[in-house]
Order: sequence, then C-alpha cells, then structure tokens
Amino acid sequence: YEVLPPVLSIPSVPTDLVISEITSSSFNLNWIAPVDNGGSPITNYSVELSTDSGNSWANVKADVSPSTQLVSQLKLPGVTYMVRIASVNSVGLSDYLFGSVTTLLAAASAPTGLVLKSVTISTATLGWAAPANSGGSVVINYVVEVSSDAGLSWSVVPHSTTTTLGIVVSSLVPAKAY
Repeated sequence: YEVLPPVLSIPSVPTDLVISEITSSSFNLNWIAPVDNGGSPITNYSVELSTDSGNSWANVKADVSPSTQLVSQLKLPGVTYMVRIASVNSVGLSDYLFGSVTTLLAAASAPTGLVLKSVTISTATLGWAAPANSGGSVVINYVVEVSSDAGLSWSVVPHSTTTTLGIVVSSLVPAKAY
C-alpha cells in the first residue's frame, strides 16, 4: 500500500457575521470560523470594505490573525459600508462572507464666534458662525439658551430654534446680566 498525502483545499466560508457597537467612526465585526479548514489550519482572515456598493474593495487589514473579531476604525459618519470576510489557509482564500453596515451620524461640533451684535433695554442680538464639523450631515437648526445665574442653570430662549446664524433674544430684564 502506498500512503498518499492528504489532499488540501481552500477553506470554507466563515459564518454568522455579526456587526455590533456601531458608532459614527467604528464598528465591531464578529464571525465564526469556517466549518472546514480545507485540511490546513486557518492562518488569517481577509477583511475588506466597500463604500461604492461592491464595485471596489479596500483591505481593512489584509492579515487578520485567526481570531474572529475586528474593530474597524473609520472616518466617515453616515456611510454605508459593504463588508466581506474570507478565510485563508496555506492553499488560498475561501469564498466571501458578506454583510453591510451604515455608520451613525456624528453630533456636530459647537458653533463658533458667538458675538453680541447689539443690545437694547430688553433685547440682545446675537450672531455666530457655523460649526467647523457638521457631523456628516447638514445642520438643521441651532437652539439658543440663556443663563442669568453665571451659567448654573440655562433656559431655552422661546422660539429660538433657528436655521440662521443669528437671533434676537427678547424679553430681557433691564440691568440684569445674562
């Protein structure tokens, strides 16, 4: 009898992709190792992302060690990513396990350059500049609050939700600091 070496093949596809802990700049990928390693140990996983519906792919990390978790750090809030993961052994790459995820939109940064444009006995006209970072979407409004106790408590100015870069705050008490 002649003993033949085992026939090796590519591994089967990893399974059960779970995408969790989604933020505006990251998400966790978890999957289960393939049922069949093709007769050769899984050496790593290939994890790729696409932002153009799968027309092009970029390696998140070409050599993910044989663990089944990866935290992906991104810089694009509110974007849908297609994900594909393949098992790799000494023979080659498996078929892909596919999934998709949309990162959350981030909160906008604070507006800048708050200025007091004018003051009357009962009004103050305020102006400001748009935030440097919109959080990945259009700023839909600004809410103006005032404090008359050096910032210990704040009240929303009635009818102050605005899309403009300024507002007239009315009904102020004369000679009171705000």
